[in-house]
Amino acid sequence: MPRKLVIPDVHGCLRTLIALLNKVRFCPEDDSLYFLGDLVNKGTDSLGVLDFAADLKEHYPNAVNFLMGNHDWQWFQALAYRDPSAEESIENSNFPGILKTIDQATKMRYVHFFMKMNHYIELENDFIVHAGFLFKKENCFLDYESMMQIRDFPYDSQKAKGKRIIHGHNPKPLGFISESIKKRCPVLALDNACVEKEKESFGNLLCFEIDSNTLWVQKNIE
Repeated sequence: MPRKLVIPDVHGCLRTLIALLNKVRFCPEDDSLYFLGDLVNKGTDSLGVLDFAADLKEHYPNAVNFLMGNHDWQWFQALAYRDPSAEESIENSNFPGILKTIDQATKMRYVHFFMKMNHYIELENDFIVHAGFLFKKENCFLDYESMMQIRDFPYDSQKAKGKRIIHGHNPKPLGFISESIKKRCPVLALDNACVEKEKESFGNLLCFEIDSNTLWVQKNIE
């Protein structure tokens, strides 16, 4: 049976991501894979993750979907518009001079990749989004800033159509995430702060299979 797999904030952890995909036995011919955003920054290999993700999208455009996170948005602003504050933030989150290592052709490849990202996706029983929804807005599904930045938002069953909200962005302990899955909570936060591998109850990259409510856990191996 085809699976709907969701992976939250990768944050430059390429080896960990590949290990997780091997663990879940991702099959692009059968599965649908959704990334919740924040592919880049903080970890050791933002460029490697970008190349890997762009390759996935090119080879399996219908099987792999990417949502825009706030860190992805920084990269888009820096590469497409040379935004100084975005460039500074990227430099501070990665090795010095990282942006200067990217040639023009690769830069445009990344820009086009970011331009194809969604801010949210509606599935049969779930909404997936990077950060969440500001439901008090009349049309929260047009509030792209909140979808990339909001934290700890109250759930509105009417606007959410009774569907579960699956998001990343705001790291939670592994036990909290597992309990939320078990209880089938209407809001499921999946980010376990993969880069914080020395912090108790954190430091894992997760993959959640929507229909079976199955969670895979891969420790950071960077």
